[in-house]
Amino acid sequence: MIRDVMLWEKYWGKRPSREEVYEAVKNIPVNPYAKEMVAKLKNMGVLVGILSAGVGQAARHVAKILELDFYIANDIVFSIDGRVSRYQKARVPPFQKSLILTWITRKLGVKLSETAYIGDSSWDIGVIRIAGCGIAYKPSPRLAREANIVVENLVEVPRKLVEC
Repeated sequence: MIRDVMLWEKYWGKRPSREEVYEAVKNIPVNPYAKEMVAKLKNMGVLVGILSAGVGQAARHVAKILELDFYIANDIVFSIDGRVSRYQKARVPPFQKSLILTWITRKLGVKLSETAYIGDSSWDIGVIRIAGCGIAYKPSPRLAREANIVVENLVEVPRKLVEC
């Protein structure tokens, strides 16, 4: 997150304001197949959420559009002047997603073996390894080797999930 703040400061020439962050979040595109995937998964009785080391405001926006059951991500902290603070605290550090998934499953009373996780980067390798079904979406070769299932399109997920 600190890196994100530094990049924003470099891009805008200043730390962005709360309004600028929320305006940027509103323009984040959502994969057109995600809504169909989520609807099918929910019809199968699956709880669907986001576990992201990214910006919480963006995850919240996507979770609302897709009508997800939950999201956990890193909310941006703002200074008293209304600008993004240089001091951020990650709730979801990139390489600790597996710990967060373990915590989520305990909180929901679900076994790790009953979970599925969709990942698309090398930061997802650890959590794909511990999930009951690790799904790699448009992965690098390294991520694909770790996954139980590889998909190129999100609409494949509900059908392939049955294979796990």
